[in-house]
Amino acid sequence: MTTQKGSLFILKAGDGATPVENFTTVGGVITATMTINIQPTDITNLESGEWRNLQTGVGTKFINISGTGLFTDSDSEEIIRNSAFSNIIRNYRIIFGNQDYRQGPFQITS
Repeated sequence: MTTQKGSLFILKAGDGATPVENFTTVGGVITATMTINIQPTDITNLESGEWRNLQTGVGTKFINISGTGLFTDSDSEEIIRNSAFSNIIRNYRIIFGNQDYRQGPFQITS
C-alpha cells in the first residue's frame, strides 16, 4: 500500500484516439491508496502430488486505486462522471512524483 502527496500523483484520461492517444490531466490526488494484486495461475494436476504448482510469469494482475483530490475543471469532472455512470473502461495514466507512470484500461467504480 502506497500513499503519495497530491502534487506528486496526477491522473490523466485518454481520449481513445489511434494511433497516438492523447491524455488530458483530470486532476491531482490529495490522498491515495493503491493496492497492487498479482494472482498466480495454478497448474496443479494429478501428478503434482502433495504440492501445488504455479505457472511462472503468468497470472492476473490488477491495481485498485482509491483517492480524493481536485479536478482541474468541470470538463475533467465530466469525463470521470460519464465513465462511471456509463460503465466505460478507458485508458488512464497515473503519474508518480518520480515521473514513473502506469497506463492502461481502468474502470471507475465509485
